[in-house]
Amino acid sequence: MWGTSEPISAGGNKGICSRFSLSLYFRLGLSMELKRARAKKRAIKILQKSLAKNPDVECAIETLRKKKVTPSDAATALSEVLDVPLSEADHLLMNSRAFQEMKQATLEIREAFIDAFEKDSDYAYDAPHGNRVIHIDLGKNTEGKVRNGFKHRLRKRLRYLLVIIVLYVSSYYLLSCFGSYVPAPSGNFRYDSGLAVTDALFWHPKFLYWHTSRNILGKNTSGGNFLGFLYSPLVYIDHRFVHKPIALLPPSRGQEQTM
Repeated sequence: MWGTSEPISAGGNKGICSRFSLSLYFRLGLSMELKRARAKKRAIKILQKSLAKNPDVECAIETLRKKKVTPSDAATALSEVLDVPLSEADHLLMNSRAFQEMKQATLEIREAFIDAFEKDSDYAYDAPHGNRVIHIDLGKNTEGKVRNGFKHRLRKRLRYLLVIIVLYVSSYYLLSCFGSYVPAPSGNFRYDSGLAVTDALFWHPKFLYWHTSRNILGKNTSGGNFLGFLYSPLVYIDHRFVHKPIALLPPSRGQEQTM
């Protein structure tokens, strides 16, 4: 019923995971049921206090709406306090003045938005909502954002991406300002045993270590630390066009060339 339908084994990770899933689902279900029960008790208390002060049911329903009680909890509270069937409580709630005002305000707000979409000029509307008035101002800029929501979200994400790229490149530039050339093997020259000869100087920014080389099979590979791999695209471009590697051994001096 709860969790997986597979049988729980006496031992092993499978049984532990199944028991954990059952416990988790049970706790979540119990937590939701407790929240619903507390919400219903709260609605009943609010309704009882309101009816004790004023026996008018319309005023009591208005109090429930002001206290932000959900319609389902309000109907349940009306059914228990007034001792009427739930269907009659729903009918009483739907025909109440507070519910009709809220429904009318929702329809007026919806019509205001539809009218704003159909118009090209600026549009403003004051929608009644209980004791408050919601001011809806749909100018050309706001209307365009509502109509082009996908484009607006795309432009926003592109701006974030641009900021990240700028920070990425600028941080590499600052680290590169304090960098230096470090000797390292390129893999082009090797001893008879197969070990690579330190035959080049590679530019490494501060705290970064990463460069490309050739392995014993002649294939391109790379190596470095965490920051080096994080900035490896910029390091590769830097080695390619700005701080090019400096060869320490000419081709004629190598003992074995694996190019």
